[in-house]
Amino acid sequence: MDEFTYRGFSIKKLLELCDIKLMNKGKAPVLYGVPEQYSQGRIFREYARFPDDLPLNVYADHGIPFQFRVAPHELKNNAYAFFTYHKKKYQLLKEQLRKPCYKVPHPLIWYRREHGIEQIENPQGTLFFAVHSTPDVSVFYDIEQICAQLKLLPDEMQPVAVCLFMSDIHNGTFLKYLENGVPVYTAGNVWDIRFVDRFYDLLRRFKFTASNSYGTYLFYSVEMGIPFMYLKQDYYFYNYSDRNLPAGKYRSNSKLFNVLELFSGIPPKITKQQKSLVEYYVNMENYISRKEMHEVLKKALTEIRLV
Repeated sequence: MDEFTYRGFSIKKLLELCDIKLMNKGKAPVLYGVPEQYSQGRIFREYARFPDDLPLNVYADHGIPFQFRVAPHELKNNAYAFFTYHKKKYQLLKEQLRKPCYKVPHPLIWYRREHGIEQIENPQGTLFFAVHSTPDVSVFYDIEQICAQLKLLPDEMQPVAVCLFMSDIHNGTFLKYLENGVPVYTAGNVWDIRFVDRFYDLLRRFKFTASNSYGTYLFYSVEMGIPFMYLKQDYYFYNYSDRNLPAGKYRSNSKLFNVLELFSGIPPKITKQQKSLVEYYVNMENYISRKEMHEVLKKALTEIRLV
C-alpha cells in the first residue's frame, strides 16, 4: 500500500480496489464462493499447508457466526464438508447436515495472530464501518446525519474516516460521504485474495473504530485491542433477490442489538464485558489442527460433485 494518510483514498483508487477486472483471484478454481471470500480460502490453504492452485471442496461460515442458525445456502450445496468457527454453530450443523463438519480457527483472526499484525505505534482517529449494501440488497440510512455525528466526536477520536464495502463503492454511496467532507477508504473487492492484507493494513492505523450497525469489524477490532463504538441510527434494507433474507423491505431483528449498548461509550474503551463478549463469538479454541485440515481438504478433492 502507498504511504498512508488520513485523508482517504482517491476516487480512482476506490474504484480500482473494487474493480472485478483488477482483482487477484489466486491460482485455484473456485467451487464455492463463501469459503473463498475475504481471503478465507487463501488462509485455509495457508493454515492447512495445502497447494494454492487446488480447489476447496468445502463450505464455511460467512464472517463470524453471531446469529446461530443454519442458512438455506449452507444446507443446499454439494461440498464435501463444512467448516465452522463456533462451537454452538458446530452443534447445529452436526444436527442438520449429512456431511462432515469441523470446528476450525477463524481464518482472518488466525492470520492476524500468525503474522503478528498489530496496531501501529501511534494510531490516530476513528475508522467508521457503515452498515452496507450487497449486490442483492440495498441499505437506506441518513448519511448526512451520520457524518455530522462523526464530526462532533471529541478531539481524541479525530480525524474520522469511513470504510465502505465494495457494493457501496459500486453504487456511488461513497460520493455522499465525500460530499459531506468525510474521507473514504475500502478494503476492496471481497473476492480478491489480498483483501485480508488491505483490511488489516487499514484497521491497524486507527485508534478507534465505530459503526451504526454491527458486523465482523466489531470483533476484529476488539480482538486486536482497538476500542469500538456503536452509534445508534435507524436504517432499513430492501432485498431484491437474496433468497437467504426476507424479501422486500425489512429491518434487522438480531439479538445482538441488545448487547450493543455495551459499546456506546465516548470515547470508547474495551471493558471486561466487551472483551468477554468478543471472546465468546470469536471462539478461538478447540479447533482442528493444520495437519487434520490438510487431510480433510485432500479427501474432499476425491468427493467433488458439481451437480
